[in-house]
Amino acid sequence: MAKKGLTLLDTSESSDRLDIRAYEEIKSRIIRNDLKAGERLTEAWLAEELGLSKAPIRTALTRLCHENLMQSERRVGYQVRGFSIVDVREVFLLRELIEPEVARLAAGRLSDAEIDELKSLCELDYQPTDSISQADFLSVNRAFHVRLAECTRNSRLISLTARLLEESERFLHFALSSRPLGTRFQQEHLELLSVLIMGDAEKAGRMVKEQVHGGMEAIITAMLLPEKDQNQ
Repeated sequence: MAKKGLTLLDTSESSDRLDIRAYEEIKSRIIRNDLKAGERLTEAWLAEELGLSKAPIRTALTRLCHENLMQSERRVGYQVRGFSIVDVREVFLLRELIEPEVARLAAGRLSDAEIDELKSLCELDYQPTDSISQADFLSVNRAFHVRLAECTRNSRLISLTARLLEESERFLHFALSSRPLGTRFQQEHLELLSVLIMGDAEKAGRMVKEQVHGGMEAIITAMLLPEKDQNQ
């Protein structure tokens, strides 16, 4: 995260690169729930916060509006879009359709190098009540599922999985900020990897579907908490 007032501008850096830098930083803050749903922002504030000029900020905000993460408010600035239970269910329904098939395709076909890499993504020392540890865990969680999709060698499947995991990550950040979910997901990854190594495609598919559904239920439970009980 850029420090407030830190000048990031570099005459040797292209405008395209500055646009990407602004986009990635603002999007990351939205996904991590650092910029919360309903929060109002201005180009001037973001430019000062990130140490950038208004031009890359404006380009980034326009792109984020197209992705439905922000919305423009005439003469006011921008607002971080919220998400609903319907949004969560739609994303996780797609995950329940796609990720079990990813597991079936990968079962029994992982190379030794892929197994080692997936194992390493299960070894994060996760502390459920620590916000930094939570962020690291969710990043690794996404990496695990995307890396598993990469093992299918299907470029479209990889792209779709990555996009759905990115959307899910914002929901999961909200859930974790409301109520820690413990280390269950870590254990689920290890159990799934064991089944994948054994080559039991149908069991792997069932496990992934159950795990994805469990994640959806945890998010919806957090969303239904009274507001006073959230962020505790």
